[in-house]
Amino acid sequence: MALTQKMLKSMGLTDEQRESIFEEHLATVNQIKAERDGLKEKADQADALRSERDRLKQQLDAKNDGTDWKAEYDRLKGETEARESLAKVKTAYRGLLKDEKVDDDLVDTVMEATKFDGMKLDKDGALKDRDALAEGIRSRWAKFIVTEGTKPTPTRTPPEHKPGSLTRADIYKKDDRGRYIMSTEARQKALAEHPELLSPGAE
Repeated sequence: MALTQKMLKSMGLTDEQRESIFEEHLATVNQIKAERDGLKEKADQADALRSERDRLKQQLDAKNDGTDWKAEYDRLKGETEARESLAKVKTAYRGLLKDEKVDDDLVDTVMEATKFDGMKLDKDGALKDRDALAEGIRSRWAKFIVTEGTKPTPTRTPPEHKPGSLTRADIYKKDDRGRYIMSTEARQKALAEHPELLSPGAE
């Protein structure tokens, strides 16, 4: 059943209480949609690689015209498995961020700034060295962690940027199809060079 103003009003809540509940509900829905869209994009990419891999395998089985189809098949198989593995690692790490109470509004920022090289899953699908990774989160992102039901205090006066300098909006700018203009590596490098942009409230 959808959450409506009428439903909340019937509970005897004040206008302020209804508005607060409605805003929190909308934020949760938007976050779930964003995560769903992100996972769908990764799944589509993996499907495309699998289709190309299968096409090459069929060509390998059908003829041998001098092209090293087996090597191409093995290469695409490796890329597909690597992408799928990385997607699972990122999903598990996102879950760890939430377990460590990183503010929901800042989880994507932390994900963008995190390097996943070396992170692996165990046979049960859980992150290896999970305790060490959790300790790293608590150390590096302490200001982003919600404690005792409160949100991290936003920076009231974000660092001023000189004319022409890089802004947070520049880093996360998207094209008309909703794709980031800067690559993931470029965004991570920009955030590393401008750590002040990681602070809550930075523009």
